[in-house]
Amino acid sequence: MVFQCLPIEEVAAARKKFGLQMPTSTQNLALSELTPSAVEKILTHDGLKDCLAEIGRIQNYVVDQEYQIESGYLDVVWRRVQRSVPTYAFEVQVGGDIYHAIAKLKHAHDVWNSHIFLVVNISEKAKYEELIAGTFHEVADHLQFIDMQLINELLEKKRTYREMERMIGIIK
Repeated sequence: MVFQCLPIEEVAAARKKFGLQMPTSTQNLALSELTPSAVEKILTHDGLKDCLAEIGRIQNYVVDQEYQIESGYLDVVWRRVQRSVPTYAFEVQVGGDIYHAIAKLKHAHDVWNSHIFLVVNISEKAKYEELIAGTFHEVADHLQFIDMQLINELLEKKRTYREMERMIGIIK
């Protein structure tokens, strides 16, 4: 998966050249620049799912939240076309049970050959590594660990990149 981004300095220079202001909404600020309550909202289970869904839409995927799988629901999936299986599957764990999250992702990989991602707090990395080295060793090369702190930063950069493409006329 390729996430295209531009440094904020380049975006600022392009905006200045075209006489545009830098965005000031909380959706376009880094986590470090947000108020504690805004950060708490973004770093909730639903907030992270919403961010992943928007990133998928920016990348032109068909996005579903709470996508049914035999063993429950996947938090977010991205599909190439409406009537296809998930190309990307995400499970978000904010203080939850990562064992069951990884089990659902493994199943998505097994049945659909989906690219699988676990979005979790960095403090859970040791537990993830323990599970990936043992019980879930079959998907060790396929499952990606994503620190939940990075999701909002990625979304910000995606929005900025998309806006720049619109500004210069690459996309509508």
